[in-house]
Amino acid sequence: MQFCYTEEEQQVVAAVSAFARKELLPLQREMEEKGAMPDAVRARFADLSVLRLPFPEEAGGADGTFSSMILAVRELGYASPVPPNLVLENFVLAWPVFRFGSATMKEKVLPGLLSLDLVGGLAFTEPDTGSDPRQLKTAARKVDGGWILNGVKRFITYSGICDHLVLFAKTAENQVGAFLVSRNQPGYQAGRREHFLHMAVDNGDVILTDYFAPDDCLIGTVEQGFDVLLNAETLGKIGFCSIFLGAARRAMDLALSYALTKMHRDKPIGIKFQMIQEKLARMAVELEAANAYLEKLCAKVDRGGDPFFDAAALKIMTAKALRTIADCAMEIHGAYSLSSEYEVGRIYAMAAAVPVVMGSLDIQKVIVSRTLLAAGRYAA
Repeated sequence: MQFCYTEEEQQVVAAVSAFARKELLPLQREMEEKGAMPDAVRARFADLSVLRLPFPEEAGGADGTFSSMILAVRELGYASPVPPNLVLENFVLAWPVFRFGSATMKEKVLPGLLSLDLVGGLAFTEPDTGSDPRQLKTAARKVDGGWILNGVKRFITYSGICDHLVLFAKTAENQVGAFLVSRNQPGYQAGRREHFLHMAVDNGDVILTDYFAPDDCLIGTVEQGFDVLLNAETLGKIGFCSIFLGAARRAMDLALSYALTKMHRDKPIGIKFQMIQEKLARMAVELEAANAYLEKLCAKVDRGGDPFFDAAALKIMTAKALRTIADCAMEIHGAYSLSSEYEVGRIYAMAAAVPVVMGSLDIQKVIVSRTLLAAGRYAA
């Protein structure tokens, strides 16, 4: 399939690509050690308005497309996962608020989220569950004027520094409710912090103790909580795949550069050794296929199609592509790949994160297979 992007989408990609390579890439190591951008760079990054792209003007957006945001995120992922991670964590809160939130809620949080002046995120995972809403133990009890929330969430990105989260809890009706929760409110406590292999990022437990969420903090209705979750996680999954595919492109470029500059008896190893060429070919094929699927899926979202099946399939494909590309890049670099002076090692660590971020790989396989079995046929 040939994708024809609009002039505006091409301009967005070109501008973000130039910014990522010129301003972010030189700071890659510093950002991933600290899990944050330097203040001056963050201000210039915010001016790109990447998160505004898929939102309409009346909501404070740029009236662009989902494709334009995802393509921009992929370019950012080429330099580092830190900047696009901020965009997508804000997106998984901003999109549910835009789709399901009240006018008051939109006015309260959307402008700050889209400008990146506020930090948002999504809180679903718990110590005893990471995928099944029926196992949620965080409880929301209805009281006059709102809800009392109690429970513990785990592996919640930005939970120690965020302004707001979309948090999912069971209601008395044994349904899942989506609530706008604010870190600076009584009853919210950031618990122990996590340390990850692929980069530093604020992540850890959220402990809710008699947290009061007013009625106007319910996102949608009690019956819509699961729809809110599915919508946010499905689109977020596509976004995180785009970060990883940006990193895969970086690994490909690093491996190609090394293959052309590393000499063996006055000849580049990429020219001399067929096994190096085989690895480069395998990397290129994996990268092109995964990017084609990503772009096809984004176009489907922009046309109003249901991305649930394809997002799961893309996650499976992206995990395989990045693992293959990172493995080959490491092997092409040889022992140098183990040195912290080279970037390929950190991309290899990122490859280990793909199967568990935004839904485990096994769950994605279940989604794909059950969808196929329910339909009784494969319809692309």
